[in-house]
Amino acid sequence: PLQGRAMGVKQFKWLLQPTVGVEYDDITGASAGVATSSRGRVIGNLEADLYPWAGRFDKRLILSVKYGFRLDVYESRDLNDPRDRHYLRTASLTYYLSGEKVGVGLDRVDGENPSTGLADQEYTQFSLKVKR
Repeated sequence: PLQGRAMGVKQFKWLLQPTVGVEYDDITGASAGVATSSRGRVIGNLEADLYPWAGRFDKRLILSVKYGFRLDVYESRDLNDPRDRHYLRTASLTYYLSGEKVGVGLDRVDGENPSTGLADQEYTQFSLKVKR
């Protein structure tokens, strides 16, 4: 997964991926009783992938943490609600078996992402991970 982009020393590699942007939602059709209008957001994300003991595990052990922030800077009156700040915090510890195609992981999610319809939630899960 690193493809030469990670930094650090032989035994500890890391990759930072910051993102800043704007988002515009224009809701033109919705179920009965649901508001249609528009809203604008400023977004910021910081994702860090950490590869402890990179030399020993051949970069198959990955700790990923992500912090996302969305701030509603414009909302039409129909969509205006008191929650103008949206946070999403995730953490994932994954170990890929040889070949880096199948792995097991422990994931933690806390927050929401209104752009993708991810409601405010908090959970921890054990998962089987498969890459194409």
